[in-house]
Amino acid sequence: MSPENALDEILLTLRRRAIDISAQPEPAREFQYELIEESCRRSVEQVGLPRDRAAVQAGRMADFARAVVEIIDAGKHEGGRA
Repeated sequence: MSPENALDEILLTLRRRAIDISAQPEPAREFQYELIEESCRRSVEQVGLPRDRAAVQAGRMADFARAVVEIIDAGKHEGGRA
């Protein structure tokens, strides 16, 4: 898979996962972020990023998912749609 296609797939997956996570109670969320981090690490390794750099980038992607969930949650509390 090309890096561009891999990135597209990762971003779509992060979006879907964030929506799913936002529907879960707080205690269940951290495990989901760990799963995201692991799957992103494997994905970026497959396109050629060294393991140590892949781990850094995967952590950033998990943080991005957290940010998206926070935005979704804020929209729910404000009565908006995320």
